[in-house]
Amino acid sequence: MRPIDLAWIFLPQELLPLLVIVMAMLSIVGLVRPSRVYGVLLLIAVMPILSLIIEEVLAALPWYVGVLLLVGLTTNVVRLVLELFLGKEAAGHVLGHATIATFKGLFYLIGLPVRGVVALARRLTRGAQGRLPRI
Repeated sequence: MRPIDLAWIFLPQELLPLLVIVMAMLSIVGLVRPSRVYGVLLLIAVMPILSLIIEEVLAALPWYVGVLLLVGLTTNVVRLVLELFLGKEAAGHVLGHATIATFKGLFYLIGLPVRGVVALARRLTRGAQGRLPRI
């Protein structure tokens, strides 16, 4: 699936009939295959039912699952936009570097409390060593 194939999802609902008319006209001229027009029509028809089902499923799941799904969807949309402008290979490289930087940052944040405890322990041991009498 090409990135441009999902661009219609972000259109307002008022423009969906216009999308159907334009795709039908392009199908008549021969620029778009009729099967693609039927697929878009089917998705537009099923979208209200799918939204209700997805809403109920997400309401039953814990909050962090929703956050993970949001991160995954956002990553996918960013990848599609990058593919549209840069190409498939460049988008993969950019997303790979962003993912590595994200994990580095997460591990840095996870390690901050440990680093703070170690620094505090070093300060306490230095202060205690300075006060101990020499024998």
